[in-house]
Amino acid sequence: MKTIIKMAITGLVVLSLAFPTTTFAAEQFSIKPTTNNGKKWRIGYRQGGNWINYTAVHKATIRGLMELGWIKPASILHEEDSDDAGQLWKWMVANLESEYLKFVPDAFWSANWTNEVQQKNNAEIIRRLNTKKDIDLMFAFGTWAGLDMASNEHSTPTVIMSVSDPIRAKIIKSAEDSGYDHIHARVDPHAI
Repeated sequence: MKTIIKMAITGLVVLSLAFPTTTFAAEQFSIKPTTNNGKKWRIGYRQGGNWINYTAVHKATIRGLMELGWIKPASILHEEDSDDAGQLWKWMVANLESEYLKFVPDAFWSANWTNEVQQKNNAEIIRRLNTKKDIDLMFAFGTWAGLDMASNEHSTPTVIMSVSDPIRAKIIKSAEDSGYDHIHARVDPHAI
């Protein structure tokens, strides 16, 4: 089960980078690492607050990207039981090597489970995605982040992860169609 989840998430991430506005089946496209027209793909991260599942899924995604050649293999030297995603992000920025991906140092947002901070972060993220346009892909972890990112207020490809039921949460429309060209969420259609 863990391997299936890791491969599904990795496939979404890689395909989101290479084909941001395309609806597709994973087996139709190559997952061979590629640059963004000679530049690294720039990735940002947001969450409602720290949660142990977020860092576990994030690490699995990174390991999957390593296995696929998007990131040079490395041991993820982050406390296994830590739920501090900000600490993990800082480690990733400083230590992971890739010819294809860049984890942007100032593109990490956590609301620390505070509504006011969540609203402030959302406004800042949407403004940055629409004006600065320096993020190619967003990772959104959890329901709070997923709900905020699943909108037409921006068009940046976003992979929403670690949400129990993104359909019931109204993050996406259905298992077949998120309702947005730029939003991808992991769904188990058999659990619906």
